[in-house]
Amino acid sequence: MSDDNQNRCLMGGGMSPIRRTEPWTALELAQIETARLEWLAVGRSTERANICALQQCWASLYHRAVRPSVFVWVTPGPLAAHLALHLWKRASLEASLGASLGDSPRASLGASLEASLGASLRASLRASLEASLGDSLRASLRDSLGVSLGPSLGDSLEASLGFQRTWFWGAHDAYWVAWYRTAQQLGVSFGDEQDERLAEYEQTVRHGLWAWPHEGGVVVCDRPVTCQMEEWRPKTWRLHCTTGPALAFLDGYRIYAWHGIRVNPAVITAPGTLTMKDFEAEANQEVRRAMIEAAGWSRYLKLAGARPIQSDACGELYRVRIVPGQPEHGLVVVTNGTPEPDGTIKRYGLYVSPDHRTAHAAVASTYGLTTETYRPVQRT
Repeated sequence: MSDDNQNRCLMGGGMSPIRRTEPWTALELAQIETARLEWLAVGRSTERANICALQQCWASLYHRAVRPSVFVWVTPGPLAAHLALHLWKRASLEASLGASLGDSPRASLGASLEASLGASLRASLRASLEASLGDSLRASLRDSLGVSLGPSLGDSLEASLGFQRTWFWGAHDAYWVAWYRTAQQLGVSFGDEQDERLAEYEQTVRHGLWAWPHEGGVVVCDRPVTCQMEEWRPKTWRLHCTTGPALAFLDGYRIYAWHGIRVNPAVITAPGTLTMKDFEAEANQEVRRAMIEAAGWSRYLKLAGARPIQSDACGELYRVRIVPGQPEHGLVVVTNGTPEPDGTIKRYGLYVSPDHRTAHAAVASTYGLTTETYRPVQRT
């Protein structure tokens, strides 16, 4: 099968290959797009968790793992979930079910399902579906939510409660469940056991946000009451809200984000109150840039006491004293010549030597060049 687009092989559990020579039809491509939108909505849902459905699906998962009973503890948010896990730990019930259920459901079930797809269909689906569905859900939910919750919530609880972070799965895994369900719609037939296991994992994705299964029971986090995201490049989303929390839960836990970057609440709710100390205290360059964008470059330059020196097509050159009593630094503010995927134009501040007299020279120095050698035809 040299041409995956012209010669696909649909394979099911124990079935003979069904060959097709035509490319994806308009109807099939429409099915893929419908699936992408449906499952993206599942991953971003703010509906309350379906406790009855969660109890049933987790009972099935525990039964398959040869655990006769399960207690499903549904919490109003991730903070409450981690507190519940801490109490569980103190009760000596912390043993993970990873060995039985699989730390990664996709890893344990995926090998079996992948084999049923066949190499040809798998490649075609990956090109048509995973790039849009997988990236949308995995990048916007697993990366954005996981990275946001991991350091912020995990570190604070680890310090105050002695909680050790552990693995979990949930709505951010909707992308891989969606892939196999869409494959079924396109003609793939899985075996009965494969389909049953996929259905069990599907219910955990559809009816709750995150879950931490342990011996004797599972802690499940309810969905957020607010989930604000932006499509920053085609079919890929990230947390962003300019007026309030990007994620908010019933237990009071909130995440504020500026174009996918987690920031302190004041950056979103009261950017006009930020002081120079706030900017100086932030060591992460990306977070600091987000803070400046939210507050506005004009305000930041005023707070920094920046003195304008010169401006040209390359940028704006300033002198700024970062530390009181210390010599001034050069600061060249440049505008990215290439718009972001969402159409926004980013501005960056680059600290340079105070000896530069022009923005052109200052920008050239950041590339290790001189004004004679730095002559960009097109700014990027």
